[in-house]
Amino acid sequence: MAPIVNGGRRLPYAERRRRMEIIVRARARRRRGQRRAATMLLAIMSLVFFSASVEGLDRYDFYASDLPDPGQLNPQDLAQATQILDRNGKLLYLKHGSEIRTVIPLAKISPILRKATIDLEDRNFYQHHGLDFERLISAGYADITHSGIRQGASTITQQLVKRKYLGGQQNLDRKIKEALLANDIESRYPKDQILEAYLNEIFYGHQAYGIEAASEFYFGKHASDLNLNEASLLAGIPQAPSDYDPLTAEGLVLARERQVQVLDAMVNNGDITPAERTTTVAQPVALHITKPDTAFFAQHFVNYVLDYLTRQYGAPLVNGGGLRVTTSLDLGLQQQAEGIVRNEVGRFSGSGVNNGAMLAMNPNTGEILAYVGSADFNNTSIDGQFDNIDGGGDPNYIGRQPGSSFKPYVYLTALANGYNTNTPVEDRQGNYGGTTFHDFDNRSEGVISLRRALVESRNIPPILLMQQMGYQRIFQTAKTLGITTNLKPELGTAIGSSEVRMLDHTAAYGVFATEGIYRAPAPVLKVQDASGKTIFSLKDTGRRVVNPQAAYVLDDILLGYARQWQLNLIGPAAGKSGTTDDGADLWYMGYTPDLVVGTWMAHTGHDAQGHAIGRYPLRGLYGVTTAAYMFKDFLPVFYNGRKIPEFQRPPGITGGPAICKDPQRLANAPLGQNQAPITINCGGGELKIEGLIDAPPLRATAGT
Repeated sequence: MAPIVNGGRRLPYAERRRRMEIIVRARARRRRGQRRAATMLLAIMSLVFFSASVEGLDRYDFYASDLPDPGQLNPQDLAQATQILDRNGKLLYLKHGSEIRTVIPLAKISPILRKATIDLEDRNFYQHHGLDFERLISAGYADITHSGIRQGASTITQQLVKRKYLGGQQNLDRKIKEALLANDIESRYPKDQILEAYLNEIFYGHQAYGIEAASEFYFGKHASDLNLNEASLLAGIPQAPSDYDPLTAEGLVLARERQVQVLDAMVNNGDITPAERTTTVAQPVALHITKPDTAFFAQHFVNYVLDYLTRQYGAPLVNGGGLRVTTSLDLGLQQQAEGIVRNEVGRFSGSGVNNGAMLAMNPNTGEILAYVGSADFNNTSIDGQFDNIDGGGDPNYIGRQPGSSFKPYVYLTALANGYNTNTPVEDRQGNYGGTTFHDFDNRSEGVISLRRALVESRNIPPILLMQQMGYQRIFQTAKTLGITTNLKPELGTAIGSSEVRMLDHTAAYGVFATEGIYRAPAPVLKVQDASGKTIFSLKDTGRRVVNPQAAYVLDDILLGYARQWQLNLIGPAAGKSGTTDDGADLWYMGYTPDLVVGTWMAHTGHDAQGHAIGRYPLRGLYGVTTAAYMFKDFLPVFYNGRKIPEFQRPPGITGGPAICKDPQRLANAPLGQNQAPITINCGGGELKIEGLIDAPPLRATAGT
C-alpha cells in the first residue's frame, strides 16, 4: 500500500495512525461480509444436496412456497421525490419523504457508471443466472484462508432481492430464499431491466436512493453526465455508505481507497486503460453538494402548491409518489417580482414599512405568474416565512383589511342596479349608523358624480350605497367574485374594515379585467405520475359572474385612477388603492385585460419581548403612494416592450368614453422617455347601461 501523503508531504505520525485505524476497521467489516458469503455458499450447497432426496425436495418446496412474488420489476413503483417545476421546466423544489429518489431508465445512466458498478460488484453479471458459483466458492475459500478479496459474493440480482424483497436479516432461511428468488427474477426479466432496477434502488448515503439522486446530491448533475472520476467514486459507496461518506474527512479517505479498487476492477475487465486509471487516481474529487432542500425557489408559492396538491391527491402520493408537477409560475418573473418587493419595501423602511407581498395572475386563465408572500422568506424579525397572500394554508387565516380597495365591489353592485358614471352622490362627513365617518383629507365635497367619488376614493358615497342597497347585496357581489372570508355587517365594510385574503382579492379583480368572467387561482398547469402519465391538465373553468356592461363601466372609471393620482404608468392600466384608517395595511390592486396584480405593504413581526406586533400604524402613508410602486415597477417587467391591450367595449352601453392624448411609453422604455402621444381611452366618459332604470341621486342623511 502506498504511504499516506498529503500534497506530496508525508502526513504526521498521529494522522497516519488515525487513518490506518479507519482503514483497518473498514477491512474488518469486509471480512464479516466474506464470512456471510461463506454462509451463503454452505446454504446453497446444502440446498443442492438435500434437493437430491425426497426430503430435500420437500424442503425445497417449503422455501419456494414462502417466497414473495416479484411481480413486475418496475422501478417506478419505488418511493420517489415529487418535482415542483416552473412553467418552463425549471426546478423549484424537490419534495421527498425519508428516501430521496428519482427513477430514470437505464439509457439515462452513464455507461461508465454502469461498467464501474458491474466490474466492482458482479463482473459476471451478464453470464450468470442469479448466482455466481465461482465467486461463492472464491469467497468461501478466502474466508477459510484469510486471503483478500475484491468482490463480494452476492450478485447484483441477489443484492436487489435482499433490498427490495427480503430485508437485511442474516440467517440461513433468508439466504436460501435470496438464492431462489434471484434465480426466479433472472428467469423472468432481461439483464438490463434487472440492472436498471438495481441502480434505481440502492442507497448512496444522505437519503439519496438510486443513482440519479446520488449524482444530483454529490455532483449537482444528472447520472447521464457522470465522468470516470465521479462514476468510480459513486460506484464504491453502496457497499457501506456511512463508511465511504465523502463528506467527512474519514469517509473521504476510505471512499478514495475504495475508488482505487473500482478503477482496478475496471482495468482488469478491460473497460478502462491503465493510463486512465492512473490519471483518475491523481485527480481530486470535485464534489458539488446539492442538497435537495436547497433547490428552493419561490418558497411561499411552493408551500402553497404542496398544500394544494396534498388536498387533491393526499400526502403519501405527494411525498413519495414521484409526481412531476408543472406549475403556472414563471421563475424569471418571480425573481424580478421578489426584487421589486424587496426594493420598494426598502424605499419606505425609513417610514416604518418592513414587509410586503405581490401576486400576479393571468386573468384569462387564472394562472399564477408570480407569488411573493413576504419581503424576505428568511427574515424571522418580520415573520418572513408567513405567507401574506394565502396565510400559509391556515383555514383560520382571515386576511388583512383591504381599505378602499374594497370599494369597487360596492360600486360594481351599484352599476348593476341602475347607477351610472354621472349619478349624483353626496359626499358629506358625519355620523352614519351610529359611527362617525370621515375622509382622508377631512373634507366634504358635496354633491359629486359617482365616477368622481370612486376615482377620488371618497368614503361617504360607498357607505351611503351600502345603506341604500343593503349589506347582503354587496356581500353577494363580493362572494360571487370569489371573496371567501366573513364580511362584517357594518357600514365600515364598504370602505374596507372586513378582512380579505390577497389571493381572493386579486382573483376578484381579475373579474374586472375579463369583463365579468371569474377564474379561480390556478397554480398548476399539469401533473404527471411516476410513469409519465398526465393525471391533470389545466382546463378553462371560467364562468360569467358579472354582466360585461357593468364590468366595463367599472373598468372605464378605474382607468382614470392612476391619472388622478399621477402614478405615471407606462400605459393604460386600471387600479384602486387601499389604506386602512390606522395605516396598518397599504394596498394597490392594478390590472389590464391580460394581467392582474395585487400588492400590499405593512409593518409585521414581533417586539423585543417576542410578542406579535399585531396591527402596526403607519401614519401618513397611503397605498397609492407606497404599494402602488410595486405595480408600477412590475408593468414594464411583464410587458417587456409589448403594448398594453385596451379593454373592449361590449354592446349595450350608451355614451362615450373621454378621448385624450396620453403619452403612452413602450413597456421597456426608460422612465421619462416618452413616445409620440397615442390616442387611447383614459376613462372619464358618461356611460350608462341600456335597459336599466336610472337610480335616483344618492343623498346623505347624517345621523341615520
